[in-house]
Amino acid sequence: MGHIEFEAKFFIDSSELKQKVQDFGGLCVRSNGLMRRFVFGVSGKPNQWIRVRDEGQYVTLTIKSFDPTKGIDAVRELEIKVSDFDTTVQMLQVLGYEKSLYVENYREVWKLDDCLLMFDLWPGIDPFVEIEGPSKQSVEKVAELLGLKMEHAMYGPNRLLYEKAYGMSREEFQKLQKLTFEITKNWVKKT
Repeated sequence: MGHIEFEAKFFIDSSELKQKVQDFGGLCVRSNGLMRRFVFGVSGKPNQWIRVRDEGQYVTLTIKSFDPTKGIDAVRELEIKVSDFDTTVQMLQVLGYEKSLYVENYREVWKLDDCLLMFDLWPGIDPFVEIEGPSKQSVEKVAELLGLKMEHAMYGPNRLLYEKAYGMSREEFQKLQKLTFEITKNWVKKT
């Protein structure tokens, strides 16, 4: 299903890493902005989900799947742009999909070589960067250039970052329903 996303995530110090990206000739291609999304589960497929995301300048509808036995190539996706966030959410509900999670996050996007670097701030966890490129080698090359060690990389859905930060199981994460900065401001990290 879909194309492979070659991506790796690292918890980071955002300002320090952005300076390194700039020092190596990277450019900011999208200034920091709020994104919001609804995630819908797919019945009988625990490692597949549908996402409607408002990215500010456009809205996307995406079907994602995750293979936990893989690493940097663990996620596949099919994505299209749609015209309206609320209408797309309503259409999925009419088709029988149930909203499982609403999420808000901030993202700034940089480009270095042939990779995009998404500097993300999600509620309740440390800032992280997601390096996405056309191949495993391109992602590894940019990570190495920036001093990020692949043995510290995380792969797959962002819920895994919450598992790492809080020891939260998939079941606990799926019970959240809403993940916003207001809700998580009193969370205390376990690790």
